[in-house]
Order: sequence, then C-alpha cells, then structure tokens
Amino acid sequence: MPFTVSGTTMVKYLAVDNAANAEAVKSFQVNIDKIAPAANCGSASANWLGTDASIACSPTDGGGSGLASSVAATFNLSTSVAAGTENANASTDSRTISDAAGNTATAGPIGGNKVDKKAPEVLPTDVTNTTWRNSSLSQNFTSS
Repeated sequence: MPFTVSGTTMVKYLAVDNAANAEAVKSFQVNIDKIAPAANCGSASANWLGTDASIACSPTDGGGSGLASSVAATFNLSTSVAAGTENANASTDSRTISDAAGNTATAGPIGGNKVDKKAPEVLPTDVTNTTWRNSSLSQNFTSS
C-alpha cells in the first residue's frame, strides 16, 4: 500500500496471514529532505571601497539533513574589479551550496558594490606658457 512521508518518519510494518498469525513488528526510518539550503549573506556597502568588496555568508539548512560536508560554515563572496578602474555596481562571485540530501542553492551574486581602484589625477589647466619669467605665475588645476 503506497504512502507518503516527509522529514524523519519511522515506518512500522508487519505481515498477518489468513489464519491471523502475525509476525513481530518491524520498522525502519525514512529521512526525506526536499528543502534547499539557504545562504544568509550581508549586503553591498553604501560607501565607495578602495579594494574589492568581500561579503560574508553563513549557509543554513532548513530541511533537516544538514549541510553537505563540503560546505564551509562561513564563506565570503567577493568582487573582482580590475586595477585602474572603478565600478559603481560591481557584483560579487557566487557559490553553490548543498545539503546532505543533495538539494542545492546559489549564494550571490550580490550587486551594488561601489569599488574604486582608479587613482586620482591632477592636471594643470594651461601649460602652454613655459617661458622663463621674473614674476610669480598663477596656475589653475583640475582633478578627477
């Protein structure tokens, strides 16, 4: 006779013949986990960062089987902005997490990270007059 179980269920059974003879009760445990794990991760910083963003994550499993042995208790997702550039909406990498029953979920990517690896620059506005002089020179500069 078919039946449905979920979570951890103890199944008990026995056989009875037409003469009402019954065997001893037997049992076995069934463990069903259909719930994917989850990653609880921080969020992007509202501030500009001079290095790649690193966001901490803590995976959890709500289905009962526990996290797979290969899943770290905590991990970081990171951006990868090239040197000499800036990105106002950099995304982190992502990571797949699994539980012991084989359910999977993906942590990340997390966007909205402001990463600035571009050095500032100061330039004079007018460098055309390079002649020698016997008085002070006033020079304007712009920066970016």
